[in-house]
Amino acid sequence: EDEYAKWALRKIYYAEHDYKLNYGKFTNDFNKLKIKDFQVHESYIWPPKINTSSTQFEAILKSKDEEKVFIIYQDGLVKKQKVTKEN
Repeated sequence: EDEYAKWALRKIYYAEHDYKLNYGKFTNDFNKLKIKDFQVHESYIWPPKINTSSTQFEAILKSKDEEKVFIIYQDGLVKKQKVTKEN
């Protein structure tokens, strides 16, 4: 399941870099990345949230149970965060 999340974010990574090559910047609009025929594991919320600046991006993929978050950055680094719920 975690590997599906990482692969999904890797697709975003490649699409963002292709977009920047063509338009000179990253985009926070998932639809502009033109990722077709791809489905992430059903336990994750798709599409991910994408934040951009003029030189950076991060794509954030959350699990539906809100216990896990995966983030990929413009340099390809993927981080997994475990969300702790407060009582």
